[in-house]
Amino acid sequence: MTDGAQDAPTTWSSLRLASSTQHTPVPLTQPHNPSRNAMPTTSLQKNTSTTPINPEHSLSNHPTAPTQTIIAEEDPQRCVEIPEDDEDDEATGDGLGEEDGDPDDEDEVDDELDEDVELDDRGSAGKAKPGRRPLPHWLLEPFKARVAECSSQYRDAAGLPPLYACHQTFWFPQPSTYFLIRKGSMPQQIFNPLFFLWDPAALCPDGIPCPNCQRVLHRHQAISRPRRCIGIDRTFWIIGYRYRCRNCIHPKTKKATVTFRSWDQKILAVLPPALAAEFPAQLSHRSAISTSLLWWMRSSFNYGMGSKQFADALRMQHVLRYDIMELQYLDHIASFALDAWLGQKFQSFLPFDDLSPIGPHLYTPHANLCRNFYDNFIDKHRAEINQHTAMLTANICAIDHSHKVCFLSNQYI
Repeated sequence: MTDGAQDAPTTWSSLRLASSTQHTPVPLTQPHNPSRNAMPTTSLQKNTSTTPINPEHSLSNHPTAPTQTIIAEEDPQRCVEIPEDDEDDEATGDGLGEEDGDPDDEDEVDDELDEDVELDDRGSAGKAKPGRRPLPHWLLEPFKARVAECSSQYRDAAGLPPLYACHQTFWFPQPSTYFLIRKGSMPQQIFNPLFFLWDPAALCPDGIPCPNCQRVLHRHQAISRPRRCIGIDRTFWIIGYRYRCRNCIHPKTKKATVTFRSWDQKILAVLPPALAAEFPAQLSHRSAISTSLLWWMRSSFNYGMGSKQFADALRMQHVLRYDIMELQYLDHIASFALDAWLGQKFQSFLPFDDLSPIGPHLYTPHANLCRNFYDNFIDKHRAEINQHTAMLTANICAIDHSHKVCFLSNQYI
């Protein structure tokens, strides 16, 4: 006790601090020397003594070693840069995932040219339409075979193709992957495209009225390319026809060359509701998704999944199905005996989105396209949704606070 002040007791923190300051740390720019880091015996004797140790005094007796700054200190008063294009609204569906670079590549364009239209009447002079990538062989050959099966020479007296008359379905039957693998050992043989035939004129005895003049439309020709449609875990292709109106005059050519595709929204609108409900796709300008995929999208959006997360989940389902098909192919090759391997080469499975002539040409819509499909559906059925909301019972009206207002003497208080 000195001058009425009590010395600070010796603590573990003071002992640890004193022992750590008895030697000078090695600078980063100097080589490591074990002899300099060795603790002298005198420092151990001082630490074991009962004399109180002042940490501030021990730190002041030793010079501070030079340090190197690796990460600069952050200034809390710095200016924060905000990008000018940051105009995202709430609930944009942002989440994990990456956008596809070319989302709508190889999809259907506006119209196809009719065979009876002259070259000068196909559009503005000197403006060439952008070329489209040719269909792969594994898709083109089955498509031509399906169209040939539905030609006029194979239709019955009522004009029904064999698929409608005999099988009574819109979907062409297809073999399973296992039986395709047994026939050959090429990946293109087991891609096995699924086709949907849409010829509603054959199912309307009175014909389909023209959306413009209400005259009966006539089947003109099969559309030269199938329409790709994305399902929940696979892609299918729609085979359609062109219907021609012999009364309407084209505004540009001044000829009776007005045609409608069988999947046109104007055609679907004039069909019987029971028949129109069989069409399995929701179309945009250049893309299409299946109706079942749209219902799954509605449920996902209603329960909190964003458009990017939904697009990633959809792509995972398609890639998973493609990987299972590749695994079946590899297991089939591995089952061959050694004699079958000698002098024989096998093709490898190309990536999911390979666009080469022998590639699978698979694709899934990106987040923006999924969101556009959903917005278009809501806008199309806005009147029905508002009508349904207006017809709900009063126990749903939780936002109505008129019951809190007291009525007294014909006046609201």
